[in-house]
Formats: sequence, structure tokens, C-alpha cells
Amino acid sequence: MVLPRQIDMQDETEEESASRGYARILWEYAKGNPGVALYLWSQSLFKDEQGKTVVRLFDIPSLSGLESMSVTLLLVLRAILQLELAHKDEIARATNLSSEEAVDALRLLMSKCYVERAEGNLYTISWPWYRAITTVLNRQHLLIL
Repeated sequence: MVLPRQIDMQDETEEESASRGYARILWEYAKGNPGVALYLWSQSLFKDEQGKTVVRLFDIPSLSGLESMSVTLLLVLRAILQLELAHKDEIARATNLSSEEAVDALRLLMSKCYVERAEGNLYTISWPWYRAITTVLNRQHLLIL
């Protein structure tokens, strides 16, 4: 007996199959987070030589820099992630760091583009690194998803 790979998708065109595959990859990487999904979708859109909009697979950031980071920096990332919009004083209190140590950690994390400054001197995790940071924090048992 010879069966097609997906019986219910026999009449699907190559374009429909690619679209469905892309949506599955996007959904799996974003883990249901609409902000991450929207950011990745926008990063996937390009114009070809004829000016037609095409969708390419998005780039996934490498985890190596995050995985080799000190526990202190990971805790700062965790505090920012949990507070969503965090002031440096809130980060210092949440991590039991001095104000100077918190500012130094924020400078380093901003230089690596893991964190960005929002309005009102608040800090937030940058969208390109959101999933990578949550993945590393989960692996290090610093965040339960």
C-alpha cells in the first residue's frame, strides 16, 4: 500500500505548503508570544529584484553569548523580563545589587543589544533577543515557563 505523506493535503500547492511550513516554524519559535511572532514576521519580509514582497526564514540569534554570561547578568535579565518595564532602582532591588552594579550591568546588556531603553528611563528586553533570553533563563533554572 502506498500512501501520500499527508493524506489530507493532497491538493495543496507548493506555495501553500511553504506558507504552512513557515507558519509552523514561526509559531514553534515564538512559543505563542504574539510580540515575538510579529517581530520575526516583520524581519522575514523582503523585496526581490522585481519589487515583489517575499518572505524568507528569519534569523535566530545564537545562544552562546548568553549561555556564557555570569549569573549576575542573567539575574538582571530575569528581573527585567519579569518586570517588563524596569527602572534601574527596581532592578537593583530585585537582584540585591548596588545601584552602580545595576547600572554597569545595564550598560553591558545594552551594548550587546539584549536590553533597550524605553520611555522614562525604563528598560526592557529587546524583541530580537526575547526568545533566546527566555530559553537560556529556563535552561539555567532561573525562569519557569
